[in-house]
Amino acid sequence: MLTFRRGTGGNRLIVAVNFSDTERRLPEHDRVLLASGPLGAETLPPDTAVWLMD
Repeated sequence: MLTFRRGTGGNRLIVAVNFSDTERRLPEHDRVLLASGPLGAETLPPDTAVWLMD
């Protein structure tokens, strides 16, 4: 899984992409902005990307 953060304080954008074959836990976040597919309960399915706010 590739994850990176941009910004400081309460306006940080987090982007996570799961390139693996298994679900991965989502990074800590306040809300989901956009996802490239359905998300699990606090998990990121395989071959899925998500944009989060922290």
